[in-house]
Amino acid sequence: MASQKQSTPVVKGVRTFLQTIAGLLVGLVAAVWSVPGVPEAVTAYVQANFVPLLIGLAVFVGIPSGVVAWLQNRLGK
Repeated sequence: MASQKQSTPVVKGVRTFLQTIAGLLVGLVAAVWSVPGVPEAVTAYVQANFVPLLIGLAVFVGIPSGVVAWLQNRLGK
């Protein structure tokens, strides 16, 4: 059984944020990795732009999904 600390709205929001980022990255890689030239281009881009890419994903995908999950869990109690 999960402890009360692990099921707070904040923890659920952070967990959703992390799951969204991981799912987005896995889905992107799985969808386009087999296209010729993509692995090399993606690898070069990520090496040159890792921090801005991570911040962009967090701002536009992860944070909104985490906030929505937090609100749903907060209002659901």
